Amino acid sequence: MEMSLAAFNTAIERHTKAIEGGQSMPPETLIEVGKLWNTLNHYTSLQAIAANERFYQLVRDQLFPKMIESLDLKVGRGYSFYSENSDFHLGGIPDPKYRYTIPDLEKQ
Repeated sequence: MEMSLAAFNTAIERHTKAIEGGQSMPPETLIEVGKLWNTLNHYTSLQAIAANERFYQLVRDQLFPKMIESLDLKVGRGYSFYSENSDFHLGGIPDPKYRYTIPDLEKQ
């Protein structure tokens, strides 16, 4: 799924605020957050931006346990998880269907 860089930045900001505010997230939102996190793993240069680094750390440190439980994620190869119920991978080197493609960054 494609996402513009501007939409990606907006989503990062929105979900960072939700995580910091302790908002409850349904499974669909957790999958969206996971796709954003996987996108940061794919486009590693984005992790140098402070807002993205903050989001990355919040997901890793605060949301992972909730995601593992809510999505029934099981440990996969390397540092990755997979949910058969949701057909979702978190971490590792995800297939493009488990992250967003940012066209502007594909051109670089």
